[in-house]
Amino acid sequence: MVTGILILVALSWALWLFSNTFRSNNGRWLFISFALISLTSGYGLYQYLGASKVINQLAKQHQSLKDYDLTKLAAMVGEKKLTVNQLISELRLRQEANPSDKEGWMKLGRLMLVSSNSNGNNGLSDEETKSLIKMTSQAFDRASQIGTQQEQINNRIEVAKTYIEFNDFESALSQLNLVLLKNTNHEGALMMKGLTDSRLGNHQAAIDTWSYLLAKRESGSDSANLIDSLIAKEQANLDFLSSQYVSIHIDNFSNLDLHSFTKAFALIRPAQGGAPIAVKSYEVHKLPNTFKLTPKDLMLQSNDFWQVTDLYIEIRLSQSGFAKSEIGDKYGRTKIIKGLKPEQNFHINIDKVVN
Repeated sequence: MVTGILILVALSWALWLFSNTFRSNNGRWLFISFALISLTSGYGLYQYLGASKVINQLAKQHQSLKDYDLTKLAAMVGEKKLTVNQLISELRLRQEANPSDKEGWMKLGRLMLVSSNSNGNNGLSDEETKSLIKMTSQAFDRASQIGTQQEQINNRIEVAKTYIEFNDFESALSQLNLVLLKNTNHEGALMMKGLTDSRLGNHQAAIDTWSYLLAKRESGSDSANLIDSLIAKEQANLDFLSSQYVSIHIDNFSNLDLHSFTKAFALIRPAQGGAPIAVKSYEVHKLPNTFKLTPKDLMLQSNDFWQVTDLYIEIRLSQSGFAKSEIGDKYGRTKIIKGLKPEQNFHINIDKVVN
């Protein structure tokens, strides 16, 4: 509000000051430049006042909490006298007084990780949880930048282990990749990376990592045999996944006027109606005449692709590109199927029109 009033006053003053100069192009450009400077300055003032307000609030909060130990602060959170975010802000402010304390940053990061992984029981909004996750990463990064290069590597390994403990495998993998950027042959990081990729379902990546590690082992040694067994399990997973599909072939593909449509949808639908079980979409110009549907195409990953019965497979060409069928869309579908089997093949003619 204050900023808006200041901008209006500045513009009014400029209008009076330059009113007699608008008859020339130079005068007009001078006024426009002044107006832009006023707007930019006003916005900068607004940002400064907002940041200053936050800093003052944090300082005031710190003054009221500085004499309380962690037990008392935790009790205040339990009594709803302090929010989780206020507690974290206070602990982070205290930690800034000792920025070289690696263990302090690790403890703070772990505390924030616990708070952000409370599955909605922490009373935080989605936005607050995202902020907490970001601050967790910042605390762990501070811990990982302390000490010699070898100590920093060890710190990141510790951070990765912490993320794995909380089943945050994506964040753990990011930390391990940072370690391997500094030391491509770090055996502990390579082993953990393989395990983490395996948990994420990145089976080929796990095989590649462990194969690199295996090359450094003596053939026939216990460690080589262990890595061999891990690679064999990942290869078995890959072989299994490669068979988990049903194949769809469009028999009249060459006769279709694809230029009239924008998107194609392949759907597995329950015969009794309702939401699709699985969906795969293509830009219509990229639609192949034969493709596969797999468990990855399930609408709900908790469903079992192979246990669903009484269904049919449909391919629909959409004019608008929307998932919901509309008048003028073309489609084809199979007969009712009792259930799907791995590597099963189906043929469809797209020869019906939505009326």
